[in-house]
Amino acid sequence: MKRRIQIISILLLLQSNLLAIVTGSNTAVSSSVSSLITYSGAGNSILGFAIMGAGFTLTNSATSLTWNCYYPLLGPVTMNGGTMTLTRDLIMGGNATLVNGGIFNCAGYSVQFPYNNTAFSLSGLGSTFNGGTVSFNSLVNLSTTLTFQGTSILNGNGHVVNCTSNGKIAVGAGASLLIKNATLQGISAGQLYCQDNVGTVSLQNVTVILDAAYSFTQGIMDILFDVDITGNNVFAFQSTNSLNIHTNSKLYFDLDATFSYDTTNASLLKFSDSSAQLFLYGATLFTTGTGINLTKGTLNIDQNSYFSSTGTLGITIGNCAAANDCMVNMFNNAQLTVSQGSLNYKNVNASSFNMFNNSVLLFMSANTTLNIYENLNGIGAVLFGNNATWGMFGSATIGASTAQQGTLNFTTLSSC
Repeated sequence: MKRRIQIISILLLLQSNLLAIVTGSNTAVSSSVSSLITYSGAGNSILGFAIMGAGFTLTNSATSLTWNCYYPLLGPVTMNGGTMTLTRDLIMGGNATLVNGGIFNCAGYSVQFPYNNTAFSLSGLGSTFNGGTVSFNSLVNLSTTLTFQGTSILNGNGHVVNCTSNGKIAVGAGASLLIKNATLQGISAGQLYCQDNVGTVSLQNVTVILDAAYSFTQGIMDILFDVDITGNNVFAFQSTNSLNIHTNSKLYFDLDATFSYDTTNASLLKFSDSSAQLFLYGATLFTTGTGINLTKGTLNIDQNSYFSSTGTLGITIGNCAAANDCMVNMFNNAQLTVSQGSLNYKNVNASSFNMFNNSVLLFMSANTTLNIYENLNGIGAVLFGNNATWGMFGSATIGASTAQQGTLNFTTLSSC
């Protein structure tokens, strides 16, 4: 009986292999495949000179296919959760569609979506891309989940990825995804995320348009070159891993956006050097009771921008070591309002705080605290609201002009 079962199993395996479909040839150009092909089981292949003119379907998640084709793929592709392994770039032609997603084992090759004059839609069953590049070549309306494993790239090629209809981009456990040259539109909670705390999402020349409050809750986020956050909403960094702004890179918050630093360590926002910039253009930097400590990089303030904090630690600039100064630039006519909590100034070098004209104003709202551990210089003004507090360490003072609205409290700081 046992031997009979073994024989039947072998026959079934042989039958499965015999049923595998091999399309095209690696030595001669095939005629165009003008009708949709359905693949089942394992061992299916589309070879180098196949001309796929009508798309294909994988029957289910147990179906696998190897892609080794030179020519663009045309027509509808229905993966149904099946697996495609690339041994050559997969180029989708102008009328190609991805009806239902699956698993793309890219192995360093790319999946290039069509060039369309209008938009390309990705919906239905989501897709997973392992270790390759996904290139979008038109506006993409994303209403499903794209998951990236291994080391992967999503290249928007200057186009919009519209996530308004619950489109999601996920970085797999321990994986690394570089998103570049794209506008991510309609981003809110849970639409761009890492599946664990060691995954990395890197943004390079990316604009993020917030539709609602967004939280990055776990993993590493890298900022490369220019990254703009826009929309009248909150971008909350809540991971216990790092947010890194790299050399010659800028994290820019536009008018009415809020950068909420809401994590467990005050030093998780890391600047590579002074060319790494955090830019508030009429935006708000908010921190919870953990506080935030800005060192080594550059903080640019323009328009009417805001600092706000809860608890006692507040927002700290520098750490009383000259090598770790965070350069502060307040541009012409800019106003920085500390609306709640405290601002602690610990830059050492006189050149590390710049007010570029007499109209620049640092306004400490009522009941806020400005703690000066090192000299704060500038040609603008510092205005204290009613019942604000001015704390001083040693002989540190304010070189800019000062004024007050009502009662001003003074305290002596014991150490830096």
